[in-house]
Amino acid sequence: MTANVERNQGIYVVDDCDLKEPSSVPDDLVEKNAAKIVEIKKQIFDLLAEAESLADEANLQFNISICYGMGGTYFPIGMNDDILEESQDGWMSSSMMC
Repeated sequence: MTANVERNQGIYVVDDCDLKEPSSVPDDLVEKNAAKIVEIKKQIFDLLAEAESLADEANLQFNISICYGMGGTYFPIGMNDDILEESQDGWMSSSMMC
């Protein structure tokens, strides 16, 4: 797998995430790790889609908080429609819930 790696002002950009560029990192290590990051991100999104489907099927809601400021709650289709007016995909960020 080849990752989409661009160099932008001293930072390696992998897909849509930024990695700081240590001065002594060999290009082959950057490429290898960038490809692995892309693979991991795909797995994360695939698992989230599966969780959304399970939540929709059983009318469940769940939240994920990766770290401070990076969390949200998924509401199944038809649940809390008044809250979800601001959301297009069932997800509400924690800041939107305040």
